[in-house]
Amino acid sequence: MSISQSLPRTGGLVRATSVVMAATLAASLFGLVREAMVAAHFGTSVATDAYFFSFDLVASLPEFLQSAIGACLIPIYTRSKQEGASALFVNTIINVYLLLLIVIAVWLFAAAPLIAARLASGFDATGRQLVSTMVRLLAPTVVLTGVWSVLKAMLNAEREFFISNFSQALQSLGIIGAVLLLAPQMGIYGLPVGILIASVLQVAWTGHTLNRKGFRYTFDIALRDPRFRQYLLLLGPSLVGSLIGYIEPIIEITLASHLAEGSIAAIRFAGRPMAILTRIAVYSFVTALLPILSWERVTATQTSFKANIVQILNMLLFVLIPLSLLLITLRMPIIQLLFQRGKFDAAATQMTANIFAALVIGLLPMAVGVTLSSVFVALEDTKTPTIWGAGSSFIAKLVFSLILITPLGAVGLALATSLKNVVSATLLLLQLRRLQGLDGFYLATAFGRALIVSLVAVSPVYLITLYLALPPLALILFGSLITAALYAVLSIAVRAPELAIVQERLPRWRRA
Repeated sequence: MSISQSLPRTGGLVRATSVVMAATLAASLFGLVREAMVAAHFGTSVATDAYFFSFDLVASLPEFLQSAIGACLIPIYTRSKQEGASALFVNTIINVYLLLLIVIAVWLFAAAPLIAARLASGFDATGRQLVSTMVRLLAPTVVLTGVWSVLKAMLNAEREFFISNFSQALQSLGIIGAVLLLAPQMGIYGLPVGILIASVLQVAWTGHTLNRKGFRYTFDIALRDPRFRQYLLLLGPSLVGSLIGYIEPIIEITLASHLAEGSIAAIRFAGRPMAILTRIAVYSFVTALLPILSWERVTATQTSFKANIVQILNMLLFVLIPLSLLLITLRMPIIQLLFQRGKFDAAATQMTANIFAALVIGLLPMAVGVTLSSVFVALEDTKTPTIWGAGSSFIAKLVFSLILITPLGAVGLALATSLKNVVSATLLLLQLRRLQGLDGFYLATAFGRALIVSLVAVSPVYLITLYLALPPLALILFGSLITAALYAVLSIAVRAPELAIVQERLPRWRRA
């Protein structure tokens, strides 16, 4: 079968991916507006720190479990539906998970003061009381968000990609509404109340959509159902990875609670534009390439497959090195434009901008790590990215955080995040080179060339930020245009082979 014969199937997958990315990006933009409003209303204060601490501890737990639950649920749900037994299987999952979540929520509510005393030990007595109260307010969201994650996975299985992913925006809308309507009377406590209301809406909306597609909820628990047992077997390894992903930020905020007031809030505010960047510049790029990569793994020779991997890595270097340097150079106007208003003052902007720059350093290695993990999956190897990716990342984050927090504070914690990405990407690259015999010298040469050209292209923007007092938006637009133009001209001048790769692959990517 020729490549052209496979394109309709690949095109359908890429179109579905585009819908997912569009919905996720829309939800992320709502999240950015949400964070901007929280920043303007509360600034970087003890109250904001306590809110983000409680949110990461409680409300984010089901979000981390969501990826493991969805990945394991979808294939079994699809097969069960074909066999006419999907309702029993899914209701068993929902009800078992519901009972577990209720136990967790009750424990969180009862143990909130102890949790605040142990994990939020860096806060003063007022801060710990804030954390304790907000943990109790957020405890019911564990149940609601957990159920929503199962319903969301079912919608994905039904190919209702936009509704399932855009439903994430309801949480942001709830917080925005809380800032506007509840915060004037309730203060910072209005935010967890807004999240609670939004969680109810998420369950109602996704549940109503599934109900229209024929799903009926019943309180059935069939523990002996072979599908349920198979689901548990699949869930185990994925659950370990999700829990590692959950524990990592908990360690970060626990360490950050011992830093200056506003450090946790600044880390979270800096992370919001970084999250959007990763969705646009990393996950959309990698996701769009995955169908092509998977097909070529089957149809191409080993030499051709290795060449394709090198080309993909080259394109990441070619695009993300100048982007990273530009973002670091424009860190102040970016944060000013997004957040500096109301109680978010110049000092908060400076702290958040430096943290943002430290996070951006990890943009390229994170993209390389995500790409290499996908390559291993295409090679039908999931153990290597789990051990050398997630495992090494967790250890590196912990070690670098302990080393850098004392001299650099919150910036050190952000830099530890970037360095953990460097470690995991390097280890994955070494593993892939050992297995596939990739040309490391060629990649090193491409990295050096892109770095030198990028430094030259970004240098005029650095001078402009130093000597011209332009509005933030003007600096960002003007700087981006100058960098893009210079980078294109210089790449042509040095005859960067990535330009030829674009010319060769672009028609194929467009068809896909």
